[in-house]
Amino acid sequence: AAPDDQAVRYALGVAQFCRSVEKLAGSMHEHGLLQTGVTEALPIVRMPVPPNPKPAPITAEKFDAMLAEFVSDLSTAEKSLAQVNDPNVKLPLKVGLIQLDLNGAAPGGEMSAWQFFEDLRNAPEAKEEIEKFYIGFDLGDVHWLRGYSHLLCGIAEIMQAYDKQQLFERTGHLLFAGNQSPYPFLRSGGKVFEISRDVDVADVIAFIHLWNFPLKDGAKMKSARQHLLATFDCSDESWKAILAETDNDAEWIPNANQQTVMPGLTMTDDIIKAWRAFIADGRDVLEGRRLIPFWRGSDGRGVNFKKVFEEPREFDLVLWVQGTAAAPYLEEGNLADGQTLRQLERLLEGRTFMFALWVN
Repeated sequence: AAPDDQAVRYALGVAQFCRSVEKLAGSMHEHGLLQTGVTEALPIVRMPVPPNPKPAPITAEKFDAMLAEFVSDLSTAEKSLAQVNDPNVKLPLKVGLIQLDLNGAAPGGEMSAWQFFEDLRNAPEAKEEIEKFYIGFDLGDVHWLRGYSHLLCGIAEIMQAYDKQQLFERTGHLLFAGNQSPYPFLRSGGKVFEISRDVDVADVIAFIHLWNFPLKDGAKMKSARQHLLATFDCSDESWKAILAETDNDAEWIPNANQQTVMPGLTMTDDIIKAWRAFIADGRDVLEGRRLIPFWRGSDGRGVNFKKVFEEPREFDLVLWVQGTAAAPYLEEGNLADGQTLRQLERLLEGRTFMFALWVN
């Protein structure tokens, strides 16, 4: 009804993004996602959904289908947001009042969006503070959310690129109550050494051992690299818009002359410069202009991560740590030295990970 209304299109993109998260959570609940130390350590799978006493069956193929739908939904949201370009656009939101349905409309699955993301980072806030929490989202935040959409798409497509059948058949009971396995004793039989929450240490060891994935779809790795590069591009666009702002209206991500609504966080010119330099280094690594120093080498060669994505092979976690899996990607060139990361860590006083989650 109002195709030229930038605020409406902004709201549409935000709603589509929230809906994509909500739909994925509903799918996870449908198949009985478990809240274990394993799921809580994994990207995308780490979602605070309620338990499902009657889970639907799930296999590696169904899991990949869930990821594909998530990518499609996020791409729809990103395309809506990409059409927002008014430097004066505003989307004022009391984010604590946004509700997500995490169990496919069954009773008991409602959770505030704020509580959902607080649970992900294990930092609960008081309910009354959440309900009055207000953010004046602006153009910089448009590109921020676009960047997060691309980042999640990239992670999901990396996961889709590899065959996870053995992982699901032998250790999928650590992830989903509805996991289908030819080894029923894994769920109902005895334990070798049970640890917290009905988890067997032998299964955890097997889970790590099975991070040896045959390549299933190399095109997904190439697409994932493009999404990750787009994340860096959106970060640049976000900071350009943020640095041009002159107001101070309930900022989510501020420039050095503004204040954020996030308690206990401040922004300085030095932090912004260090973060943007770090993002530039990340782009150079994905473009192959800089190499990651080889942790087992002494000849000055490094790993070309552009080729890791463009010329993918099977992924074996143990062999990557050991170094032999990196051998096909070793070459001479300009090595990343980590100086920008060290500078960022110094400025952020060890809070680099949380800062990265905040500003993307």
